[in-house]
Amino acid sequence: VMDFETGLKLVKLRAEAMQEAAAAPPQGMASIAGLEKAKLAPLCKESAGPGEICKIANVLFDKGFACAGHKEALDRLVEKATAAGAMQAKMLKTKGAFHTDLMLPAKAKLLKALEDAQPKMSAPKCDIYMNVSGKRIAAGTPPSEFVPLLADQLCSEVLWEPSVSAMIADGVKEYYECGPMKQLTAMMKRINQKIWKDMKNIDV
Repeated sequence: VMDFETGLKLVKLRAEAMQEAAAAPPQGMASIAGLEKAKLAPLCKESAGPGEICKIANVLFDKGFACAGHKEALDRLVEKATAAGAMQAKMLKTKGAFHTDLMLPAKAKLLKALEDAQPKMSAPKCDIYMNVSGKRIAAGTPPSEFVPLLADQLCSEVLWEPSVSAMIADGVKEYYECGPMKQLTAMMKRINQKIWKDMKNIDV
């Protein structure tokens, strides 16, 4: 889709824009596990005070989520989720409300950079899966059709479990995780144990 240098520049810009957007107001993310989405979403809404954001930011596995928003709203959410019977409800170390509208300034900067780079992009040579939609983008799709999704992802739910489930349903059989922490492997265990048993981790 793009050359390595362009990719690195976009990753750098994305990270810097997100960090800048996370600087204020006080915000963050919380890990919530053990509640159905239909139960957690209303708790997020109840936890958000006037002008505050509190929403599901990552759909990771069955009953496993990360929520994001204003810090005080998340503190209330942790209390409400615990009272509602969550197996886990705790604040994460990150200071940014990623994948919420608090990232809108970062989205605007990334979209501009992506649009500037788009003329140099080419159609993907293989199918790719967008976690902003949880759906497959077929090989050969023009970049103009998925570039906006790359920017939308900053302010939208990360649909990790739906994306992985779509890959499995489409017959993808080999899965690799690059890095030392094996977090994706742990999530795969909760998504599909058969696939998890054959998943490979590559230390870097």
